[in-house]
Amino acid sequence: MDVTPPAAGDCPENWTVGAQLTPVFGLKTAGRADLRTSALGQQVVLPNSQVLLPEPGVYRLTAHVFGLATWNFNGRHIASISALWYNTTTNAFVTGSPRAVLLHDEPGTVNADTGLKSIGGNAVCEGYVTISVPTTYEIRGLRAAGDAGTLANANVQHYLSSGTNQQAIMWQKVSD
Repeated sequence: MDVTPPAAGDCPENWTVGAQLTPVFGLKTAGRADLRTSALGQQVVLPNSQVLLPEPGVYRLTAHVFGLATWNFNGRHIASISALWYNTTTNAFVTGSPRAVLLHDEPGTVNADTGLKSIGGNAVCEGYVTISVPTTYEIRGLRAAGDAGTLANANVQHYLSSGTNQQAIMWQKVSD
């Protein structure tokens, strides 16, 4: 329920009363972040993942993300991707939102037919935030662990995406 009082001294005093039957919400599909050249632990913004929460209140942020690591060398490989919600105003991650998207460690050999080895994983990053002014949040990803040696680092491909059919970025106001 929204109630707006008249300005002080108005005569007659007209009050405006309204109701919000549907809370503010949104849904979008983000792009793909290339983590191949990012430093270990360096946060990379997932393209088109920014959401502007328009009015004061409590919001639930949800992101379904997918990670992929591919390499073309024989030998030990450690692949790790994490994702998190990030407040672009305060430059801080949303508490409780960081998730491991994939974590893989094996000696591994490449596929003889394709010359590649790939692994993938997915996660749901969620968090609740309380804002008093319009605020923008985004999804960031990072390679959280490295690979065994210089050659491994040069040939590994790490991606973070919400661009597959089951992946989405969502937000909904849950309370004033």
